Order: sequence, then C-alpha cells, then structure tokens
Amino acid sequence: MDPHIGITGFMSHFEVVRILGLFPEDSSRELMAGVWASWETLSGKGNRHPKLFPKIGAVSSIFPNDPRAINLIHYSTDELASLEGQLNLLISFGGEHLDGFQLNIAWPDKEQLKRHLTERHRIFNPKVRIVLQINQQALNGVKHSPESLADRVCQYGDLITDILFDLSVGKGELLKPEISREYLCAIHKKCPDLGLGVAGVLDHLQLPLVVAPLLDEFPRLSINTQLQIRDRNKAELYVSRALEMFDR
Repeated sequence: MDPHIGITGFMSHFEVVRILGLFPEDSSRELMAGVWASWETLSGKGNRHPKLFPKIGAVSSIFPNDPRAINLIHYSTDELASLEGQLNLLISFGGEHLDGFQLNIAWPDKEQLKRHLTERHRIFNPKVRIVLQINQQALNGVKHSPESLADRVCQYGDLITDILFDLSVGKGELLKPEISREYLCAIHKKCPDLGLGVAGVLDHLQLPLVVAPLLDEFPRLSINTQLQIRDRNKAELYVSRALEMFDR
C-alpha cells in the first residue's frame, strides 16, 4: 500500500485543498485526508465534539478529487451487530471520491466486513483502503502480546489493507517508538504486504524524535495525527517536516 502522511479532523474541502498544496506532484507520500464519523452522526444525532465531527450530509463535500489524496472516513461505533449496514450507508454519504475507511473499532467482525467489501465497496472502488486501528482495547484483547496481535491481524487477510498502531486515542499521549517497534515487527513478519502506520501526538518537533527512529526498519511507514487543522501554521509545519523527512 502507498504510504501516507495523515491528518484527521478535516471539516471542509478548503482545509484539505490548502494542505494538498504542500504536496509536490511527484511526492513519494500521499495525504490521508481523514474525516470523523460515528454511529451518532450517521444516525443524524449530534456528536459531543461538533468541531471535529461534521454533519454526515457534509462528508462527501470535504473529499477532493486529487491523486495526491487518500480520502478516508474514520468510523467508530458501539453498534457492532449492524456494522455491515452502517458501512454500506456510509458509502453513500462519503460520495464518489471516498477511498475507504479507518475502523476505530477493536476487532470488527470479519464476516460482516467481508460481505460489505464483496457486495458494496469493492464494486465502487476496487482499490479500497481499509485501515484497522490497533488501539488499547485491541491490545487488551490479545493480552498485549506482539505475536498474538500479529496472528489476529493476519486473520483478516485481504479484508484490511493497513493497520494503524495508535495508543493515544484522544489522550494526548506521545508516540513511543520503542513500544511501537515491537508490535510493528511482529505484524510485518507475519503479514509483509500489509501497510503499517503509527499515530499519536505528532508535530514538526516530535517527528524527528518519535518517527525517524522507526524509518530504518519501516521506510514505508505511514503516519497520522489529529491536529488543530484550522491552525494553519501547525498543520503546514507538520506536513513540510514530514515530507522532508520521508523524501530524504
């Protein structure tokens, strides 16, 4: 999978286009433009973070038609019994430029995911990206064993294209490369074709300290962060430093 520099929390098309302007046409990285959605917003209800979760009807207008962008809905839900139907519905709200989902769900049901991909998403987009977030709850489910984590991830086969190792989950915690490395190594050994990514509190100052140490082993590593995207200076410094670091 093509590696990316990710930002989650876009609320408008203008915000994405502004950040895309920093990416050269021949960049080795794409922008992962992440838009949050949840069971509540999908149901037409308000989310407790209205400045981060757009109204579901506005999602399609945020995603650009640009080869430098990977447009993903970052989806969370506790209504796991109907996950397939929720993903099918999200396709229509994501619009024609939707490239896939990041599933912020600990171990989503494989059968529902398979039916969704077979019946809906891959019909519209054969190159769909499905990113599985590995969060604290997911690690609890494998008793924090790197080998058990890799085994369980590999059980998804081609139902997922990438994993994102993210223990921050809104707590403002820094990415710890010494912890990430052990899990990433185990997954890469057993699933060498799976895209790997890490997320956490990342900015232009943190990137050399917490991401650069991983690049010798994982040169195609993707990164993702939640930034105050409306702080133009912060977002641009993050992307510019990341492009500089990856394109060396």
